[in-house]
Amino acid sequence: MSWLQGGPFLEISFIIKGDDVRQIITILSDLNNVSIIEDNLEALIDRFEAGYLYDELDITSQRIHSIRLDMDIQGNRKSQLFINQVADRLWNWFFVSLGVSLMPQNGSR
Repeated sequence: MSWLQGGPFLEISFIIKGDDVRQIITILSDLNNVSIIEDNLEALIDRFEAGYLYDELDITSQRIHSIRLDMDIQGNRKSQLFINQVADRLWNWFFVSLGVSLMPQNGSR
């Protein structure tokens, strides 16, 4: 079963320039209203940093660095964060959240 099913979704994508994706994930996980739902986050980050070959049969092919993290926002909003390295020190962050309400909490318009 997928972490996110149904809709509507809020999708946000942005580019971050930096040296260490581990540091940025640590800052994100330290936020009060964000929980990363992963059994072994360090192992996922290690696999992300090592990457995998674009062509498994050619050891000289380009390495791909990509990760997907299941998250919980404010204890009730399931979300996923996809991080891909697009260049040296340049990361594409793609955030998807389920069930976003654009109405004010008090019901007024």
